Amino acid sequence: MKVSTKIIFIIVLLVQMQILKAESYTTSEYDSCINNARGSSTFRECMSEELRQQDAILNKNYKMTMKSIQDFRRNKLRETQRAWIKYINLKCSSYYHKQSGSGGLEDDLQCRIEETVRRAGELKNFY
Repeated sequence: MKVSTKIIFIIVLLVQMQILKAESYTTSEYDSCINNARGSSTFRECMSEELRQQDAILNKNYKMTMKSIQDFRRNKLRETQRAWIKYINLKCSSYYHKQSGSGGLEDDLQCRIEETVRRAGELKNFY
């Protein structure tokens, strides 16, 4: 293997490791809850609780970021956060349709969990 091929191989490995690390974003309580869930309503309860916990982390990171940035940047961050909320509501709600009963509820919740975790990470990197 050439040196450049080895470097590319190492980079690909590192990227794959980061992807795997990013996929394990849920709390251990959530993983346990999902593994013990009996039926779709219990499954959705687990997801709703995880979303609540992840939302609390996001809110903490938002407040920390607001405290740590200059005054002139706070309005932009506030506007960005409001736009993000609208975007997530539109994006994730597209998975659920009232006419289909409960169909898509899990996908909607999963979307909200993933996006909330992602946004919390973005905000954490501000400060």
